[in-house]
Amino acid sequence: MNKAEKINAYRGEFKNTFREIRETHKLFNYFGKEKRFRFRQLAAELLLLELEGDFNNKIFPPLDLKTLIFGIKKYEKKISKNKLRFFNGNLDYIVESLNMLLGAFKMRDIISFYLLISYLRHKRAGNQNLKNELAAFAKDFMQKLNLFSIYDTKPPKEMNRKEFLLYKSYKHESKIMTTANSFRNRLDIMLKEFEKQNPIIIRDKKRLHDIEQKRMLYFRQKGMCTECNKSLDFTRAEAHHEIAHSAGGKTDDLSHSQLVHSRCHKRLEKRLKKIKLLQ
Repeated sequence: MNKAEKINAYRGEFKNTFREIRETHKLFNYFGKEKRFRFRQLAAELLLLELEGDFNNKIFPPLDLKTLIFGIKKYEKKISKNKLRFFNGNLDYIVESLNMLLGAFKMRDIISFYLLISYLRHKRAGNQNLKNELAAFAKDFMQKLNLFSIYDTKPPKEMNRKEFLLYKSYKHESKIMTTANSFRNRLDIMLKEFEKQNPIIIRDKKRLHDIEQKRMLYFRQKGMCTECNKSLDFTRAEAHHEIAHSAGGKTDDLSHSQLVHSRCHKRLEKRLKKIKLLQ
């Protein structure tokens, strides 16, 4: 039996999940006819990368048979619903942004784009236009990747040598396919190329201001709300990011923070959203 057939022989929640994803998610409709459970294997590989991947440090599991069986046994009884929801969201991004390009993708490129999408959703601030950004990036990246063969020694006329060597390096890493280092190296190359077109601002891990930061804001503002200029009850006041946290605003950057009443905070957020829609 091949690797796909061997992992398909197991039972449990992990097996049930990757089988259901393969059968119900529209991503797999783009790949033609399945041979010997290869698409089930792809679903299992993507799922394991999400469940076991450390996206903060870009550390990913290898996708050899031994590691896949480890994942099947580890998640035999339960998989986090939140992680599964995020995983399905990543698959939706692949379909909605890459769409008809998918029919020309190799399985290894699906894995690379999955890692890119999941990394950006995990780490990047300001993903409001991610689908369009991915669509434009994928066309450019795949076009450059297919301008030459892995055996070519000179860049095509459309490429300079530096770019040629970068994309050739990606081809070599893709040929390795299933090692942890290969996944990290491919992701690093794709992030480097993606950032040429789109800024990558890493989201602040700390979402809310702590009590000491709020105290500093309170006394800096002399106990007054910056929105309505009325007195604040410190215990009920809320801290506001002037640069939205979702756009890369740093919680410990108190020069771009202010303390306001809860009702003022809601009014302030509503006004800012309206301004953003009009831009």
